[in-house]
Amino acid sequence: MRKIFTYLSLVVGLLFFRAAYGQVNYPSPIGHVNDFANLLNPQDKQELERKLRDYRDKTSIEVAVVTVPSLEGLTVEEYTLNLATKWGVGDKEKDNGIVMLVAPNERKMRIEVGYGMEPDLTDAQAGRIIQGTIVPYFKSNQMAEGVVAGVNAILDGLGSTPYQARVEERKLAEQKRLAEEKRRAEELTAFMAIAIPVGLVIVTLIVIVVLICKRSAKRNYLEELYIDNSRFLKKCGENIKKAEQEAPKAHEKLRQLQRDNPKEVWTDLEKSLEKLPANIESKKKKLASLQEEHQNSDWRNSNKIHDKANVLLVSITVLSGILEAVIKKIQEVNAAKTQSGKLIDSIPDSIKATRKELDDKDVKDKSRKCLDQAEGKYQKAKGLSNNQSVNWLVVVALLAEVMALVANAKSQAKSDREDAEEKRNPKPRSYGYDSHSSSSYSSSSSWSSSGSSSSFGGFGGGSFGGGGASGSW
Repeated sequence: MRKIFTYLSLVVGLLFFRAAYGQVNYPSPIGHVNDFANLLNPQDKQELERKLRDYRDKTSIEVAVVTVPSLEGLTVEEYTLNLATKWGVGDKEKDNGIVMLVAPNERKMRIEVGYGMEPDLTDAQAGRIIQGTIVPYFKSNQMAEGVVAGVNAILDGLGSTPYQARVEERKLAEQKRLAEEKRRAEELTAFMAIAIPVGLVIVTLIVIVVLICKRSAKRNYLEELYIDNSRFLKKCGENIKKAEQEAPKAHEKLRQLQRDNPKEVWTDLEKSLEKLPANIESKKKKLASLQEEHQNSDWRNSNKIHDKANVLLVSITVLSGILEAVIKKIQEVNAAKTQSGKLIDSIPDSIKATRKELDDKDVKDKSRKCLDQAEGKYQKAKGLSNNQSVNWLVVVALLAEVMALVANAKSQAKSDREDAEEKRNPKPRSYGYDSHSSSSYSSSSSWSSSGSSSSFGGFGGGSFGGGGASGSW
């Protein structure tokens, strides 16, 4: 299947190749320098022609310079590849040709590199020559200088080594690389023959050491935990004693709370104090059992005992905090009473001012309903505050809701006025866009046709495969 696909691709490529040649009238070469766009003066042409012929004679590498007035509707990559293949720049057997093409009308250029020269002039190197050397001249409208500088950069980059010597150097380098890889492989094999047994021994020793260290660390941890358990159990006893000592005072504070507040404020605390004696006795028994278990065991059971002691300590701490809970509730009630008194006095003025602020045709009924809800909740809170036994915690919560509803009514009213103003005097909208420009060069891969030759004696049928780089200015 792959062979069939490859064959079809080759046929399509050849058909396209012929179609492209049939549609575009490519010029014939007149030398190494072919200035069909008249960018160079006679002196530059002669000097470049001489330099490129001398370079070909010394290295057998053929470099052709082409300037064209038009790309005939093709991309610079398509046109340069077709022209280079048609001319056959380079030797047929070596494919050692390079074509530098400039199309000033389209402001495009390309360096096309033959198969045999791709190791010596890579796509990246060609791109750097275009962008770093040639394009700056072209942007300054110094076309002749850019062409000359580009040729010099190509020749300097390639050097004066003959093509065949380059091939031999690459062969020697490849042979050296293969020999070096073989040597490294043999050394690695020999090393592994020793390293694997030694490594197994080392790994085994490491595993043994790790297991010993883990076991030692676990023992140290459990021994420390055994000491911690003693401290935990002692703390449990201290908290039980504290709960017993503070129970009378907790009852006294509860009675104070009961005198001044309704039942829903203190009922939970009352239930906790009623159950306190039984809970203390239960925790004493559990503590005694756990202390006995701790004394009759060693560090090996520390983890199990630690979990039990931790749970017991948490439950006993709750018992010992009942007095603190009663005192905290008294403080909350007193704070709520003080705050409620201030809010009851200040909220009417806030509602009145907000009601006046909402007396505007632009304000919607939804905003006024929000203020009505605030006033209703205020009246409810004020009514609760006048009872003989007041739950100030509920009163202050209601007043906080009132303040939130008043603020919400103000915010909605402001939004209503802004919406109405926008409808009366709509603001003009502005539209804009950002424009971005970028420039880059790219190399493209395409098809090649070997065996083509030209009538010009210097070019011998070299092949090209799309290697090189393109640029614009």
